[in-house]
Amino acid sequence: MAEGKFSVIIVSWNVKAELERCLASLMRERNGEPGFTVTVVDNASADGTAAMVRQKFPNFKLIAQDENIGFARACNLGAQDSSADYLVFLNPDTEITTGFFSDLER
Repeated sequence: MAEGKFSVIIVSWNVKAELERCLASLMRERNGEPGFTVTVVDNASADGTAAMVRQKFPNFKLIAQDENIGFARACNLGAQDSSADYLVFLNPDTEITTGFFSDLER
């Protein structure tokens, strides 16, 4: 799978614990299949979500907003930042399983 074929976009707002599990599942998959990027658009969370992403997942892109711009605008912001062939929007409480991207590619 080519690098950057898929761009995963996740919008977050005060979901630190859920997002950490989601990003950990993506990190596990990335070790086996590096053909995707991850962008988190944080809508001004007050629970330390952005700091957690910066600290624990420095290879994933974080777009931290100063104010909550809403779900749709945040999705669009993440999409505008991507140059991948395919966009994959995930909710922060999603945990992917092994082979997720291979299955999508088929």
